[in-house]
Amino acid sequence: MPMPLSRLKVLILSDHYRYHGAFKPLHLLKDLWFNRGFKLTAAYRVAHFLYVNRYNVALKLFNLYYFNLQTRFCCELPYQTQIGPGLYFGHVFGTIINAQCQLGANVNLSHAVTLGSIAQGPRAGAPIIGDAVYLAPGAKLIGGIHIGSGTAIGANAVVTKDTPKNAVAVGIPAQVLSLKGSGEYIRHPVEIDRVDSERLTQNAARDCPV
Repeated sequence: MPMPLSRLKVLILSDHYRYHGAFKPLHLLKDLWFNRGFKLTAAYRVAHFLYVNRYNVALKLFNLYYFNLQTRFCCELPYQTQIGPGLYFGHVFGTIINAQCQLGANVNLSHAVTLGSIAQGPRAGAPIIGDAVYLAPGAKLIGGIHIGSGTAIGANAVVTKDTPKNAVAVGIPAQVLSLKGSGEYIRHPVEIDRVDSERLTQNAARDCPV
């Protein structure tokens, strides 16, 4: 399932909206140069666009830049990962995301977050993150777990089980303390209906060879 160029534009603008709550060309140019989080997500969007559309030669060339960018920021954000609109990256350093992960709309990522996979067993796979989820610095989510929409994961929490919607989970191992959710941590969320509520290229990129 190819992604139109107009969709790529909407996704990049939806990510940028999360930082300012408005679309301003001057802010866009400034953040592409100075904002590490937005610079990384914009590059991811382009790489993912090339990957989904099977522009293999262009992807290999662009990946030279994208891989270098990830190395500079000590961050792993594979272009195979499926991420919904409105991604906000507070700080990029030390974050590692498995290529099999799926992230919904309006997700907040902090530094030193790990979204890792398990190869076998009852929790084999990688995390699936719902909409409007806040992941605090140092949070570790491991295995084929589902994080309900509106969840807030506390700093340095280790999550190996599913969480319900609007949960607040902290600790090692993480425990759900309340159902107050992530509302106070998600600033400038994009309206999903305006950027299409259908999950981005869901499952389509899985079979695209590179």
